[in-house]
Amino acid sequence: MKIQPLLFPSDDICNIESMYYRRKGNSLSLETYFNAFSVGKWFHYTSINTLTLCIRTQHDISIRCFNSIGTVLDGCNSFADVQVPVDMSSYVSVTRQEIPVRISHEGDIYCINFFDNLSEGDLRDGILYAELTFPFDVSGCELHTLIDGWYETDYVPVNSPDIALGICTYKREEFLLRNIASLVANIIDNPDSPLYGKLQIYISDNACSLKPEHFQVALTPVSAKMHAADSIHVYPNKNTGGAGGFTRTMSEAILNNTQQHFTHLLLMDDDIVLDTAVLERTYLFLAYLKEEFKACMIGASMLDLNRKYLQIEKGARIDSYAYTFYHKFFDLRNADLISANECPENAAYTGWWYCCIPTQHICPDNLPLPMFLHYDDVEYGLRAKVAPILLNGICVWHPPAVSKGAASIEYYDIRNVLILQSTDKERHASRLHTLLHISFLSVGELVRYRYKVSDARLMGYEDFHRGPEHFIRTDPVKKHALLGELNYHFVSPEEAGISREDIDKLLHSLRKNGSSGNSSKAPSVGGTLGSYILCILCHLLPPSGGTKVCSADTSWLPYLARRVYVYSPSLGKGYIVTRSYKQFFSGIGRYLRAAFHILKDLGKDTAAWNESISYLTSQSFWEKYLKL
Repeated sequence: MKIQPLLFPSDDICNIESMYYRRKGNSLSLETYFNAFSVGKWFHYTSINTLTLCIRTQHDISIRCFNSIGTVLDGCNSFADVQVPVDMSSYVSVTRQEIPVRISHEGDIYCINFFDNLSEGDLRDGILYAELTFPFDVSGCELHTLIDGWYETDYVPVNSPDIALGICTYKREEFLLRNIASLVANIIDNPDSPLYGKLQIYISDNACSLKPEHFQVALTPVSAKMHAADSIHVYPNKNTGGAGGFTRTMSEAILNNTQQHFTHLLLMDDDIVLDTAVLERTYLFLAYLKEEFKACMIGASMLDLNRKYLQIEKGARIDSYAYTFYHKFFDLRNADLISANECPENAAYTGWWYCCIPTQHICPDNLPLPMFLHYDDVEYGLRAKVAPILLNGICVWHPPAVSKGAASIEYYDIRNVLILQSTDKERHASRLHTLLHISFLSVGELVRYRYKVSDARLMGYEDFHRGPEHFIRTDPVKKHALLGELNYHFVSPEEAGISREDIDKLLHSLRKNGSSGNSSKAPSVGGTLGSYILCILCHLLPPSGGTKVCSADTSWLPYLARRVYVYSPSLGKGYIVTRSYKQFFSGIGRYLRAAFHILKDLGKDTAAWNESISYLTSQSFWEKYLKL
């Protein structure tokens, strides 16, 4: 059975050839992110014991095969707070060895048998790939004219997955309808897909803006429209954020569905670029999954939509307030990083931009926490207490986060991480640790004139301190609208009165200091205690000079500047912050009140939230919360 077809670059998904194939002279290598075979993960998690690579070509070729095993070195996963890409090639090492294989050739197909019985072989780690040599230079040839192929196994599937795809959307029709059209054309309306008849789509429309005509335009073939009517289910939903939208898909697809019993619910963001082949690879992996791993969630790497070769996260973990984002900034054009990307991640959870959850986890008393956005996927993944499965070739492309202009997000990050800490006694943070965390995040913004961000973060603590009863009474739609007023307004340099020369100087400085993605060192992400104290003291002195220009992607301090233009290189825009004595000292007062309550009440607040978790994650709560 085919378990991994070879993929090709395309303009509508990803046209970076080196993520699919490597050409050099007359050779074509499969040592790539999408077309190497993750033998270590397949051997560990699935029941297959045989593997054959089939290559279809009209040409006479010679074939060599390799096993490549990567290792990540110290410091590789220490860039959680870094915003500017770092060259990660110096943080990995790789060992390659050529391996003997048995090759048969009949007609236009070469069959490369890696081993008859994997359990008796040595190829249990890393990746496998082939290097094909043609009798001519392949550099100018169309890839589709050179080869086609797939990996296959003699073993029959041991599982029959049925997948519900759950999407939460809010006014992102362009992304959503493009993905829906692709899913219908390539899977739902395609009898040749291994997922044909095995996939249904459940959409929570948090903006209540989707209309039937949207799908009629997106799905042009008559057959596609017919299948869509049976396979796509749209539910207008109260805007309770991603947490509420994804919970609605859990409710409709799993808890309240008496017509079909799915084995998995695959949660997916509405603003990603999706290759439907990734879904098929997920399904085929599930079909061979060993019994002892059936509770595991399968996640996807998040790749940067603007730099499609750049991996942002491949699983993560959180320890107290410290994140680890595994294999961040891996350049997936780099052959060494492909092998290193298969190293065990020690991840504790994976994000809901693409997360395939066994439905055994989805129960009336085990639903997500109503966190609106951020940390809902973290908490649910940690609560499952099973490590996610992640492997090369399973990914989505996601737009980059806006460069720290959305102050409202900071509210959710503080409130929700404190709730997360309350859910499990093993994660409870001490008063001192929490105070230091809040101090760094709030006072650090006050000295940068980002008073709105400090307000949002302290508001997040204050609402945590008010407890779960206050949370339940708060209208999430009105709260989110109120928080939106704290967001900064991005303007062009010209609108801000900033010269092109000042922007060019900033960009030159970023490149010079290694912030363009070519450095192997992380740019500074925070100031020292001494520099913060100096900035606080600067508030006792009159400001000097005009407007300072800083990058949103690196750490900066204003010192005596009157104004700061915080420029985002990726957006080509920025926002202005201005020194205000009133806002600074008001923020200091608010921070001191929060510090007092942290030292006095954190234990009591944590206990109150902990006692409420069972109710907040129940179906009865969610039905009232969503007004179903």
